[in-house]
Amino acid sequence: MYDPDSYDNYSQFQRHDAKELVPYLVASMTPKLGETVLDFGCGTGFNTKNIILPALSEIGSTTSTQVYAVDLSHKMIEFASVRYEHPHVTYMVADVMKDDCEFPCKFDKIFSLHVLHWISDQRKALKSLWNLLKINGEIAFYYISNAAVFNVYEKMSQISTWQSFMTDVKNFIPKSYFSIDPATDMQILMSSVGFHPQEALNCRRKFCFDSFGEMIDSAMAANPFIHRIPEELQEEYKADFCRCFMPLVRLTPTIAKPNAIEVEYSIVMMRAIKL
Repeated sequence: MYDPDSYDNYSQFQRHDAKELVPYLVASMTPKLGETVLDFGCGTGFNTKNIILPALSEIGSTTSTQVYAVDLSHKMIEFASVRYEHPHVTYMVADVMKDDCEFPCKFDKIFSLHVLHWISDQRKALKSLWNLLKINGEIAFYYISNAAVFNVYEKMSQISTWQSFMTDVKNFIPKSYFSIDPATDMQILMSSVGFHPQEALNCRRKFCFDSFGEMIDSAMAANPFIHRIPEELQEEYKADFCRCFMPLVRLTPTIAKPNAIEVEYSIVMMRAIKL
């Protein structure tokens, strides 16, 4: 996720999840006057401005709500600050995994959408988020627990041409990929760092791309390895990626979309409170 333009153009299934799941999560939370909200891992800022803010408005949050949207990537934050500027959103580069990470306030609510599967030390991340919440503050998030793309990463890392570029592949495959009940695992982990879980769900999801090419564009926009591949080898990398991915998806043609591809994946969805 190093090219904001590409990610913003090819994040259809992430937006699909956000449009369905964020209103559900927000509706289960308590509205507060003048609340401060953190969007952890905001990416390009699309979901912050167009999904999280409107959902908060629906439950009665007022115009005094202030959202801090943070991401590790300077490029993402620069992009978000221009493309998705909003008077009630402050975009910031921040790494909550660092002990010296500071914010101007603590938060009433924290959201994190499609982020935690990229973090190998989830305990440390959750403890940092716990520290950033006010007492009685709420956190809601979801992340991919299982998806075909993780299988593709494993296969690609075993191809001799790409091995040297993917030596840390295990850091990009979440532990939930190997779990039979990742929601319960996450519930236990959250309790261990001080949260009081309110809801923990394993959710099976589907998304239909218009074509295999569109799906690959989406996968490449979020691929953590592509920026390591020399430019002259990137087309070969993409070709191998396609060959590994093709057996793992299902053609679902319709009259309107004759080349449609359906992808199945699982997410963990959580809500918790800090008492």
